[in-house]
Amino acid sequence: MMIAMDQRGSLAKMLNPASPDSVSYEQMEEVKVDLSRILAPHGTAVLHDPEFGASQSITRFALPGNVGLLVAVETTGYKGSSSSRLTEIVENWGVEKVKRMGASAVKLLLYYRPDEKESAEHQRKLVKQIGDDCRKYDVPFVLEPMSYALKGEDKNSPQFADRKPKIVIQTAKELTPLGVDILKSEFPGDLKFHKDPDELTKWCREISNATCVPWVVLSAGVKFEEFRENVIYSSKGGCSGYLAGRAIWQEAVKMPSREERIKFLKETSVPRLKELQQIVRANARPWYDFYGGMDRIEVTTRGWHEKY
Repeated sequence: MMIAMDQRGSLAKMLNPASPDSVSYEQMEEVKVDLSRILAPHGTAVLHDPEFGASQSITRFALPGNVGLLVAVETTGYKGSSSSRLTEIVENWGVEKVKRMGASAVKLLLYYRPDEKESAEHQRKLVKQIGDDCRKYDVPFVLEPMSYALKGEDKNSPQFADRKPKIVIQTAKELTPLGVDILKSEFPGDLKFHKDPDELTKWCREISNATCVPWVVLSAGVKFEEFRENVIYSSKGGCSGYLAGRAIWQEAVKMPSREERIKFLKETSVPRLKELQQIVRANARPWYDFYGGMDRIEVTTRGWHEKY
């Protein structure tokens, strides 16, 4: 039941659609700290970026000690063409620093199309590299693959929506064996075009069968009402929760004043989180089911440190 606050380019566009480049560091930091201070107590973890939110939420005393901190390692955006997107790591940042700052997990977002062979190979190598580093430094790895439209495709079309389940399921199958501990997955359907509850739940179940690790569903900036439905279908299909951002708080960022933003977060975003938590607690699959059950979790005994 995690809350994403790692947006950078998209957040700047929300703060100033006409001129996102003019958004200052101070504006970005203020929003991140406000989100942490108000929403973090109502989640199991928060996801921040290294530039504006991760350290800042700690040093501003906005992150409760019993709430996990996930930190992104990728730059915002991508290099390459729009139909062959390649991910880069933030300069002077990486797994070792995430571990050293005391964070709970590393997060990597990357664009991925299994059928775009050249870029897919590059992206798989990067996932493997981050997975190896996470194993080396003993820190969990959360992977967030995002599909995208190739040349001649329209991501908002019914044709792409019909391709999406196969893309999302195949992506989970190809990437999760590369050292991933938790998959942050797109919802495989699109409620604008797909209306059959059984079909939507079936696609989510196919993700559960394709991945060898627990998965949580992301919100991708959809409206809260749509995301709530996504969480219901995903949970019934075997996912273990959510890692969501804009569906929870995006309206607050567009408020004309900080006071109005804080009021919206307290009066609307927090109840949204509580509603999602009820769905997850009632329906979601425990993470340890993916790893073989509670019997696989060792009970601490004398001499455990010798084998660790």
